[in-house]
Amino acid sequence: MYISTQIHTCNTAHTHRYFVQQLTSLRHANGAPVAHIYGAHNLLMCTNKTTTHSTIATTNTPTNTPPNTPPNTPLPPAAAAALGLYAATGQGPTVAFNLTTPENQWVGYTEIQRITSLHDIVLRTGCCCNPGACAAAVGLTEGEMYGNYTRGHVCWDAHDVMDGKPTGVVRYAVRGWEYV
Repeated sequence: MYISTQIHTCNTAHTHRYFVQQLTSLRHANGAPVAHIYGAHNLLMCTNKTTTHSTIATTNTPTNTPPNTPPNTPLPPAAAAALGLYAATGQGPTVAFNLTTPENQWVGYTEIQRITSLHDIVLRTGCCCNPGACAAAVGLTEGEMYGNYTRGHVCWDAHDVMDGKPTGVVRYAVRGWEYV
């Protein structure tokens, strides 16, 4: 079945939006947030020249739940085409995040990757092949990065939390043919 690039893009945008909403809304039994999401997930639109189908305003902090803006699920490609939806703008389809315990301690990305791989869930973990951008996202200073390096941390190792801070992130890339 042929699906146009525009419909494929809109489906990816809506699936991304739904994934971010669900991840942001997860809470531990004590009310503490489960996830901290990195990136500019504050605007997502799927439009044609005359129609704006959906928008979502979220924050980058895990303590705020995004508004429940309809629709809450991704559109099937045929529905998107019927509504004339052709373009998506905003954050790209990769969601970078870290998870925390109920006590607000970071869960290492290596542990998350091991657990999800047991269930055939593919996630990318680590420092995104860009240590500077990664350090900025997770709040590591230059001195902390150097300290981690002198204690043996390199991009491909399992030193995923050092001195109480994550050294990388978990990344999920939404693919156009997926539905969450």
